[in-house]
Amino acid sequence: EEASRTKSTFLANMSHEIRTPMNAIIGMTQLALESAPDQRQKNYLVKIENASSTLLAIINDLLDISKIEADRLELEVADFRLFTLLEHVSAVAAVAAGEKALQFEFTAAPEVPDQLRGDPQRLEQVLLNLTHNAVKFTERGGVTLAVDLADRKEEKVWLHFSVCDTGIGIPAEHREILFEPFEQLESAVGGSYGGTGLGLAICKKLVEIMGGEIRLESTPGQGSCFHVDVPLERAG
Repeated sequence: EEASRTKSTFLANMSHEIRTPMNAIIGMTQLALESAPDQRQKNYLVKIENASSTLLAIINDLLDISKIEADRLELEVADFRLFTLLEHVSAVAAVAAGEKALQFEFTAAPEVPDQLRGDPQRLEQVLLNLTHNAVKFTERGGVTLAVDLADRKEEKVWLHFSVCDTGIGIPAEHREILFEPFEQLESAVGGSYGGTGLGLAICKKLVEIMGGEIRLESTPGQGSCFHVDVPLERAG
């Protein structure tokens, strides 16, 4: 246990040192692309940029789970516009869905407040991960993102987010382990979809740190719905 904590603390402290050179590689590649390279060079640079972004995403997952295990992850508190955040999540998900000829739909209950206070970056991270997985494991039909007002208590509101798909679904015996670090959906449904197996574990921890909860409903062959309930403060 002590060795595990030491490992987690070490990786958490390495955050800046690991991310800095990766961001430099991505930045320099983007500058090189702006210099009007010939087609062959452009092809090489685009592949470098894509591979670097994928590697940075993996590094971020590893660092996040290490910070969580070492109790070093702290939430930021700031005022933010919920619908601006959701528009960005929807735009990213819609592009990914469109590439697979899937439908994407976003709905919001009229009573959901827009001006809130909390950690928008981590909330967006959770929703992006869930919508990304929904698109990845869906071949026909579509994905929906919805938000409702679950409860209101003085200055706090409880929001209920749901991300549903018409994908492959998840057998009941595999649902709990999906939220464990390094467990991958491939082991539950077969096939190879890529990924670190950290996304859902990070989502669960982030939601719990926020004071909320995440749960899954799924029917094999018909689809899945991830439900997230989180408390946020009203701003303004």
